[in-house]
Amino acid sequence: MDNPIKKRIDELSLSTYDVAKIVNLEQPSVWRHYTGQRRLSSDSMVAYNSRLQVNFQEMLRWNSFLKEETKRKGKAKAKAKK
Repeated sequence: MDNPIKKRIDELSLSTYDVAKIVNLEQPSVWRHYTGQRRLSSDSMVAYNSRLQVNFQEMLRWNSFLKEETKRKGKAKAKAKK
């Protein structure tokens, strides 16, 4: 699954620092969204959608994907401890 935030930032050739200023979020948060390390809040989705025209439905799908990945990794980690 492709990360819509990364895709759009790369299309625009912007840094996460530039994007943070544009969408009014902290740069570390933008970087975590860009790298897929953190799910998106509803407020951040609205900001990315309104200021960078990132497709809202794609962001929702990406969030669902990240949620499932987190669950999968948690189960694998728990299984490895046994």
